[in-house]
Amino acid sequence: MPPKRIYIQLAASASILGGNVVLAYGVSAVLSRLLGLAGFGIYSVVVALVTMLTAPAFFGLPTLIGREVAWASSKGEFGLVAGLIRRSHQFIFCVATAMIVGAFVAQTLAGKSSAALYWALPLILIMSLAAARSAMLRGIGKVLEGQWPEQLLRPALLIGLALSWVAVGRAISPSVAVALTGLAALIALAVTMVQWAFAKPKALSGVTPVYRDMAWLKAVIPFALSTGVLVISAQISLVILGAIRGAEEVAIFRVASQTAQLCALGYTAAIMNISPRIAAAYAGGDQPVMQRIARQGAMFATAFCVPAAIVLLIGGKPLLSLMFGSTYGVGAAAMGILAVGQVLNSSFGCGASLLNMTGHERDCTIALGGGMVLQIAGSFALVPLWGATGAAIAGVLGVLGSNIVLQRMAIARTGIDPAIWSSLFHRPQV
Repeated sequence: MPPKRIYIQLAASASILGGNVVLAYGVSAVLSRLLGLAGFGIYSVVVALVTMLTAPAFFGLPTLIGREVAWASSKGEFGLVAGLIRRSHQFIFCVATAMIVGAFVAQTLAGKSSAALYWALPLILIMSLAAARSAMLRGIGKVLEGQWPEQLLRPALLIGLALSWVAVGRAISPSVAVALTGLAALIALAVTMVQWAFAKPKALSGVTPVYRDMAWLKAVIPFALSTGVLVISAQISLVILGAIRGAEEVAIFRVASQTAQLCALGYTAAIMNISPRIAAAYAGGDQPVMQRIARQGAMFATAFCVPAAIVLLIGGKPLLSLMFGSTYGVGAAAMGILAVGQVLNSSFGCGASLLNMTGHERDCTIALGGGMVLQIAGSFALVPLWGATGAAIAGVLGVLGSNIVLQRMAIARTGIDPAIWSSLFHRPQV
């Protein structure tokens, strides 16, 4: 693919992700005003907990699906594609059902029933299926199609549903907000399923599924651990903050971290686009192409991230106060710290993708797990002292630790340095 076309596709992905950030802002702005500070904090904690519970349900399958579908499709082995899709859906339905029932029983027996959490439990299945379907589309090169239902349609529906609920004169509570979140997610999943029905390769129709259960299981365990680490890392500081400092500070940290995600749009777009291309290049034994792809991803991610981080560092407090109210302006420090963390993450490049797409997923799990341990330790140490700001510092420490190890492992395993400075100081191999 010509570099110009690659960057256009990356920009399109980043635009979708940018739309997601705008809509996520809308969701937070609408719900924070409708629910109040404490109610929005409860909603945030419940969604964070359910998101963490979702990790075992899809068990790293989206990453495995994206890689294996790209590998098998490039070789014309569509029986393997059909087999993997069937097995992954069987696994998700079984595990998600067990997680939902287990969480329901545990909450009931604990005697601390939360209606909001009860309504949130179906999200475990819905979100797991959505992640799998999105990975299927990305694996066949339909990256944008795999993005927009979850990134754009789902939050837009939630905003519309929440405003419609209030417009008809009904009071909105954390439980209602969670239920509406589940409904929006279900509609977005249905759209993704329709897209797959139209986009899937014709060679899949009527093909006999081929199964490599042991090989898939061997690969998916590290993917599952990595996915679990990422999900926990994204939510754990918020959960620890809620346990130590209360729902109000959770709400402040949520909007600060959500705003800082503006800086990550380029990186996320790069990961979504370059991962299947790295997998296909690796299947073809083309290391120079892999190196070029990795460097393009790092350059795009960093070029996007730095200007956004500068804007947030300079105008963070007025932005938060304008969007969410003056109460949230105190989150500017945490947001600035998290923005710096995103710059570091982008500049180190896509080491995780290089390792995962080339069969070195265990190394990736080790690196990410080390970063998570560092983040958790930092959260417990810093949150009691500095609240949301301490949680942000802990998050950046985890990101930095993971990326240092990921970069070194990527160089050792693939011979490719994914960091931005490799493209600045070395001529690309083309």
